[in-house]
Amino acid sequence: MKLNDAFVFREVYGTYLLVPVYANEVSNNIISLNQTGAYIVKSCREFNTKSELLNHLEQIYNKDHSECVTNALRGFLEQLIEMELIIEV
Repeated sequence: MKLNDAFVFREVYGTYLLVPVYANEVSNNIISLNQTGAYIVKSCREFNTKSELLNHLEQIYNKDHSECVTNALRGFLEQLIEMELIIEV
């Protein structure tokens, strides 16, 4: 997986941003991320599939094996993929 080439990830004074580097179909706006979103974007290139990344995220954020946390992680990850901010390679 990887960040869409139309964006660069930046941290500015503790704020995490996806900044478009050129006009594109996904978004021409700067996108602000929370700490979890930033972690997903930074670590997505280490994994080949959504399933591998989700398993990793569950190990980090869902130590109690809560279905609610798993669903939230899955939903957020799917939203990033649907918006084409991160893509499977």
